Amino acid sequence: SERDADLGCCRHALARVLSMDPSALIAQAYLDELSDHMEVPQGLKPFEGEVPHGVDLLLAFGGDGTVLESATLVRRGEVPILGVNTGRLGFLSNVSMEAFDLAMDALTAGTTWIEERALLHVEVSDSDVGDFPYALNEVVIHKRDTASMVVVDVHRDEKFVNTYWADGLLVSTPTGSTAYSLSAGGPIVLPGSEVVVVTPVAPHNLNDRPLVVPLEGEITLVAGGR
Repeated sequence: SERDADLGCCRHALARVLSMDPSALIAQAYLDELSDHMEVPQGLKPFEGEVPHGVDLLLAFGGDGTVLESATLVRRGEVPILGVNTGRLGFLSNVSMEAFDLAMDALTAGTTWIEERALLHVEVSDSDVGDFPYALNEVVIHKRDTASMVVVDVHRDEKFVNTYWADGLLVSTPTGSTAYSLSAGGPIVLPGSEVVVVTPVAPHNLNDRPLVVPLEGEITLVAGGR
């Protein structure tokens, strides 16, 4: 079956990793999940929380959401993430399982490269956003279930940009341009572009369209509403 084939590919991938590095680590949560469906190759050493010091590469098996989640595991270091796509669509997890051996050959040969992605640093007045106040995809202000809409004033570097009447407003990185912003009508932005996209969700003004602005600088959102 297709599921058995997927598990076979996963087992092969893990065995390949072990053949390259007998001291390879595996996240405990992922090990627990895999163990419910297959016999995991022996030798992988589990870890919990952030990746231990000295790790060279983090492999994320899954979809784009898995890559986003794995980014929190390397947040204090500079460990690159290689997304391996086990689903149908992947903008971040763009190495297919069929191409996994080719990717590992490239790693061994030293012919890979690291692509840097921009993060948004998030501050919320009178609120604690946790010990890692960064967004890889986007920042969203969205109406509550009972609200008809939100009204958001947008400033960039203290200069007024626009007031949006909408169901919500996104400030998206190039990485996030293929996520929520895309479904709200925003453009696809190449990952290395030094820009952010301001995208209204279901705007109540017909002339409100996604806005692309430089990455540098501070964007301030002030939300009101009925």
